[in-house]
Amino acid sequence: MEAKTQTRPDFFTIAGFGTIKGMNINLSIASDLSRKASKICKDLGIQTDTIPDPRFGKVKMYPTQILERVFNEYQVVKTS
Repeated sequence: MEAKTQTRPDFFTIAGFGTIKGMNINLSIASDLSRKASKICKDLGIQTDTIPDPRFGKVKMYPTQILERVFNEYQVVKTS
């Protein structure tokens, strides 16, 4: 709850967004999705945010619309 009040409400981590979507995101999938989200954000000139993480020190947070796009593409690949 505290982290949510310290960050932008329309930004989520890969794991957090996966939880909202009811998906179990392992480290390999999270890494892949994060790379894709980072590339899209960079290509579109969209800044990311970060949040402290006990395992990794800090992790990136991405805008919801970028995560929707990346997760939708992942679902298409996963079901193909």
